[in-house]
Amino acid sequence: LILLVVFASQGCGGKARATPSSMTPAATDTNQTVPTQTPSPKPSATNTATPETPIVIEPGRPTVYYIHGNQLVLQQPGGQPQFIVALPDLGAVKDALKVEENIFILRERGLQRVLITNRSVDLVEQFSNVTINGYLLADLKQEILFYAVDHKVKFYDLRRETTSEVFSQSGDLSFPSFFVPLGLSVEGTKLYLMPRGQDPEFAGVVILTLNNGEVKPFPIGVGTNAAVSPNGRYLAIASTHFVALEKPLEYKLTLFDLASPQPS
Repeated sequence: LILLVVFASQGCGGKARATPSSMTPAATDTNQTVPTQTPSPKPSATNTATPETPIVIEPGRPTVYYIHGNQLVLQQPGGQPQFIVALPDLGAVKDALKVEENIFILRERGLQRVLITNRSVDLVEQFSNVTINGYLLADLKQEILFYAVDHKVKFYDLRRETTSEVFSQSGDLSFPSFFVPLGLSVEGTKLYLMPRGQDPEFAGVVILTLNNGEVKPFPIGVGTNAAVSPNGRYLAIASTHFVALEKPLEYKLTLFDLASPQPS
């Protein structure tokens, strides 16, 4: 069961997300330069909703979107579930994210987009291989959707309805098996990625330059989890440290100022 919670109260914004294991921070506002984009195949939309049953959303109350089986459902506290649309079966759900009036669903065999206003379902991309790990992240302008699928990082331009691959790592065992997108830099030209898939701890966050696909490590010591602030200025690293056999592990939270010439 995948849940997306949208809070309608002031200041909560229009984006919601859910992941199977952890929350991913929002990206920063960006005017980034992006790679040359290749139009994605535009399959015909599959609209299996019942138009005679309108969607009713009460203003000022939290809205929960959830996926049960292959059905997308809406519900508000105290209200009845409202069926939105039936989804073509593309395997297990890896992540889901609401961007404006779209809900993107990353699954084992493809990325789906549901337009809530007309209950249509589009296939953004169908994967040639079954996806083991997948994560979604949108910029604050709600214009670019990044999706990390195993060893690749791609993005979808909501305005142009095009996809592009930004990065694909080699099969070198020194690399992690997948990356988790954390957020964009202040200027929106770089994407911070958290390595996953080997030891639970990692020694550095990876910085991906969007216009050329260049990657470089950002040493942070040792971390177990990471997050980038919505404005792209700060990087927070959670870590555990061994003190002594007779003492419990020590938990630390380190904050890096990414705007500094020498982040520390």
